Amino acid sequence: MTRDEFLELQKFIFIRLPDIRAWLAKIPEGDETLIGWFDILKHADFEYAKDAVRRLQSQVVPMPRGWSFLPATIRRIAAEIQQDRNPPQPLRDRYVGGERVYRCLQCRDSGLVECWHPESLAHLAREDREPEFPKLGSMIPAGTDIFGRPQTRRLAPYENGHACTCDAGAVHRRRGLRVFSERDFALRRRDAGGEWVLHYTSDAEEIEAARHFVRERLAQLQDTQ
Repeated sequence: MTRDEFLELQKFIFIRLPDIRAWLAKIPEGDETLIGWFDILKHADFEYAKDAVRRLQSQVVPMPRGWSFLPATIRRIAAEIQQDRNPPQPLRDRYVGGERVYRCLQCRDSGLVECWHPESLAHLAREDREPEFPKLGSMIPAGTDIFGRPQTRRLAPYENGHACTCDAGAVHRRRGLRVFSERDFALRRRDAGGEWVLHYTSDAEEIEAARHFVRERLAQLQDTQ
């Protein structure tokens, strides 16, 4: 919002929440406080900010624990209203020469990145620390599913999903799903030829690649300590 819009919003707040004016009059730095409020609210949409004030007045949403937190509360509520009224449009499938193409090759526009489960990675780390600990690769008999999960001796689930950082992952990020990062070992990665391939954890080479990933991550963690 512009500064003029903020001044109008300020008047709107004083009308809807009159206790604010009285509170500001009691503190010596009242004018400077309002200047600071503009720095917080200038990134909010003016109309949505007014709707946020209306919701606070009607107690649809709880008041902040102190008036000093009011601008941040208004900005948060305004952003939530804007998201609700302007949901992201679903991505349409695109085809070139009869073949499906994707905007994000990491998640293939699903918004979810398939990864090795952290418990499985921890299993690989333990293999290196404890020589007597059973090797993961040796525990995968013939006839298992594509993620190498034995039918008779089930290990920790191998597959795990995280929200992608692309536009398609926005809906999952809003729901609180953890965002995919360098801490995670994705099943879909570039192969030697540059193609994005879905790797299967029943593959001995894939298990070794995951073991190498764990070793590098542990080394990075040790370097930062």
